[in-house]
Amino acid sequence: MITWQSDQSDLGPPNDAIYARLMSGDGVLGSVKDIDDTTSPEQESDVTCNYAGDEYLVAWQTRYTNL
Repeated sequence: MITWQSDQSDLGPPNDAIYARLMSGDGVLGSVKDIDDTTSPEQESDVTCNYAGDEYLVAWQTRYTNL
């Protein structure tokens, strides 16, 4: 699983979101999943999985500031 942050607004207030996408061992990509959508910027998303590789946990920080 791959995770990333992206600001989806070209104009106006920020529209940050955390996304994830599964990728198989042979490089086949799955669909993009919207994990979190907020106006606060997320930072440093991370992912881990269980030993079997069939359950995932996505974690991230949300910065609560007006800077």
